[in-house]
Amino acid sequence: MVEAGEECDDGNRTSGDCCDAGCQFEAAGSACGDADDTECDHADSCDGAGACLANFAPLDSPCGDAGTECTNQDACDGNGTCVDNGHVGAGMRCGDAGTDCVLQDTCDGAGNCTDNGFVGMGMPCSPDGSACTEDMCDGAGTCTHELPSCSNQTFAGPAIKIKDGGSNPNASAVSLKMSGGNLLLAELGDPTVDEDYTLCVHDAAGLVTELNVAGGAQCGAVACWTFTGKPGAETGVKFTDKEKPPVYDGLKGIQAKTSSSGKASIKVTGKGANLPRPSWRSRIRSRRAS
Repeated sequence: MVEAGEECDDGNRTSGDCCDAGCQFEAAGSACGDADDTECDHADSCDGAGACLANFAPLDSPCGDAGTECTNQDACDGNGTCVDNGHVGAGMRCGDAGTDCVLQDTCDGAGNCTDNGFVGMGMPCSPDGSACTEDMCDGAGTCTHELPSCSNQTFAGPAIKIKDGGSNPNASAVSLKMSGGNLLLAELGDPTVDEDYTLCVHDAAGLVTELNVAGGAQCGAVACWTFTGKPGAETGVKFTDKEKPPVYDGLKGIQAKTSSSGKASIKVTGKGANLPRPSWRSRIRSRRAS
């Protein structure tokens, strides 16, 4: 029973229970009750008004295993217990992000991030916008853009003639001639419909420039592309642009003649201001764009 001059009466003359030996409230924060101090259950303390507080950590306070890409953060339940929240599910993303040539790393469901490595060598990757390069993964995480080997046929040449018009771009000209080897009609596709053609110019350092003609191209009111030879017995394809200057990257003529006896030939001519004008100290490679 609280008497005059007392703030509390807990029935004993012992301090440490929030009512001291003189029957006065012990100061807020004074030790009482359970002295253990853990991540989710801190040491009990007096509230300064005679009550001993349990001092549980708030709900969802971090404890135990720290959260990582593949481990969930353990958390207090608000009643003094640290709850093990386990691991991130198998297959969830972690580590290296997936790209064209890098496989996305994933969690294994046991807290570990699995390195899934790289996309296989030779698999396709994002194009660089050039018809002259093959866009393939190198097996080590990089998308490469290499000049391909266009043919296993041996052609004489190529013989190339280049004229830079200087201050008069309309005087610029280029011609290319290749002969010998075998070339089948099926290899030429059908440029009268949708088979694009590209002349690739490169030197030892890589691609210098490319000249493109679209399949099905129109030159004024007429089709630029035709098959040569008789219907049913075609001997090649031919492109002719009589516009001045020629519209398609300055190309005015392309002719490919087929042969299965080593007498195939390819001729390309271009002229005028629409010709790209890079450094022309280069070797030439031609290929059909697919």
